[in-house]
Amino acid sequence: MRVRRWWARGLLYAVGTRVRCVGQPPTAPCILVGNHRSWIDPILVLRDADAFPVAKAEFASWPIISSGAKASGIILVQRDNRKSRAEALRAVERVVRAGYQALIYPEGTTSDVPTTLPFQPGVFQLAARNGFAVAPVALIFEKSEDYWLDFTPFLVHAARMFRRRRVHFELHYGPLMQHEDPQVLREMAEKWVGEVIAMRGKSVC
Repeated sequence: MRVRRWWARGLLYAVGTRVRCVGQPPTAPCILVGNHRSWIDPILVLRDADAFPVAKAEFASWPIISSGAKASGIILVQRDNRKSRAEALRAVERVVRAGYQALIYPEGTTSDVPTTLPFQPGVFQLAARNGFAVAPVALIFEKSEDYWLDFTPFLVHAARMFRRRRVHFELHYGPLMQHEDPQVLREMAEKWVGEVIAMRGKSVC
């Protein structure tokens, strides 16, 4: 985890990324959930949190950024495969039961919507069933053109983002949340993230 944090911070600094953090990343075993804008989202969180990220299977073949994540743990999932999604949730359960954190984006994909897409219920059902805590994370980009949508090739998007001298983000860490009703837990986390995004808007750093 220490090596990965060093890798994440070094990579982000090298490409001109500057992050303003609000709140404290959790230290207790939990599941971090947040809005999803780009391939860089988990790297921004992993500079602060010792979490095992859930990422789409294609991530394993991407240059540079996949190497650091592979070295210290990553849970791969095929988003369009029901069996793969179930296996990923079981892996998340094992991680949290072992005393660690997992990082997942319950929207299921990146988007450019004003707040968030509806959070998918699976991870909240897992958390409620096992009594796991959920920690919401809100990520705000300075420029909406930095959002990464699936039709843009990864290297094209990365080159476009980092040709600027500085790329600014805000990362807000919320309180640990628990509830025995997965629907209530989902609504709590989605509301917290959505309200932070709505409040901050495009005012970053």
